[in-house]
Amino acid sequence: MHKPASSWARHLDNAIAERKFQRVTELFAADSRGETIGFGPGADRMREAFAAVREKAAELRAIGKAQRGDLRVERDLLQRTRF
Repeated sequence: MHKPASSWARHLDNAIAERKFQRVTELFAADSRGETIGFGPGADRMREAFAAVREKAAELRAIGKAQRGDLRVERDLLQRTRF
């Protein structure tokens, strides 16, 4: 009975991680549109991280290393960002 339990635990962990990332992408999109994403030091750190992602994506596009669309490049960079 341990295998189904661990399988469900893994599935739940994956679902939670996917939802967290979805929320981060929603906040990134809102910040990119100039909307307020929150207040305080945590929100400030997120805005700084989002600005760094946009800057890195622009750099990759400028030097020709980004071979996918803008949104995909930014999404890939967001996935690597630790908050």
